[in-house]
Amino acid sequence: MAKTNSLARCGTAAPKTYDPLRWLQKQYDATKRKLTFPYGHPEKVAAWRRQLRPALGNALGFPRYQPAPLKPKLIATERGDGFVRRSYEMETMPGLKTLVFVILPTNAFRPRPGIVCCTGHTQSVNELVGLAPDGKDRELFTGYQRDFAVQAAREGFVAAAHEQIAWGRRQAFAHKKKWPNVHGCWQIAMVALQLGMTLPGLRAFEAIRVGDFLRTLPEVNPKRIGITGISSGGNVCLFAGAMDERFTAVVTSGYFCTFRDSIIAQYHCMDHYVPGLGQLAEMSDVAALVAPRAFMAETGTKDGGFPVKAVKRSFAKLQAAYKTMGVPDRCKLHVFDGPHQWDGSQAWPWFHRFLDA
Repeated sequence: MAKTNSLARCGTAAPKTYDPLRWLQKQYDATKRKLTFPYGHPEKVAAWRRQLRPALGNALGFPRYQPAPLKPKLIATERGDGFVRRSYEMETMPGLKTLVFVILPTNAFRPRPGIVCCTGHTQSVNELVGLAPDGKDRELFTGYQRDFAVQAAREGFVAAAHEQIAWGRRQAFAHKKKWPNVHGCWQIAMVALQLGMTLPGLRAFEAIRVGDFLRTLPEVNPKRIGITGISSGGNVCLFAGAMDERFTAVVTSGYFCTFRDSIIAQYHCMDHYVPGLGQLAEMSDVAALVAPRAFMAETGTKDGGFPVKAVKRSFAKLQAAYKTMGVPDRCKLHVFDGPHQWDGSQAWPWFHRFLDA
């Protein structure tokens, strides 16, 4: 019998030219982004912005998302340690509802700045608002998200944290019961793509709607609204902040990097991917849409999913964009010693600087 050719065996290493992911990564590297920021040319910034924002919106699926009257319904009001927690049900798009927790300072006697708080991968939004999965109070500031909506209220802001699509109360439960081992984001993301929508786009649009809701509250200054999020919530925060200029300040945690060194180079959930975005822009270009408004990124030195060296490279480009626009002091990077988690030690002073009236 002739000796078996090594390529006759499936499931073993083949020549590099057989590797489709390696080929795709090389395609990414060879692609000239169409709408990179015009560094050093302030006279071109307005035209660049007029091109990239609608192109980003189209890639995210924004033309297919229609807002519905919010019709918020107060469900409960509870007192926590140094904060008040209200829960509301509201409609984000026709026929689609979410649960929103509004976390207020105990002394919210005048309109305060508001902050939309976006969860990362999570059991539920409960991880931001001091609740256990069963809805009971628990020890605060645990887990990688460290109840940053509660932290915001303790800092004097009015925080809104909603249950995002595909997590917690908003999973595809019938699908999950039939296929329990399939990732919660998977089917929702795939069906959205079939309809010309995207999961990152749906989430960003809903975050904008939560900002709309905050602006209706008497405790909130409607002209002083920020947005923040960690991990996949940083993705939501970045896209929402880039698309909606009403957000005064944007802070990402454990997310800002390059697309190339994070979601292209390594495994990430499908909720990070936007069709065609790699032809348009890198992450620093998307973040530059926030300018001249305030943008800050925080990242841990041990955050392997978003490597710190790439974070610094990407931030250098973003800083150059802010410098081109004449506002270098409105852009900041905080690198802390730690893993993939919310830090906040410089985020809260940053929000105070730009949101406090």
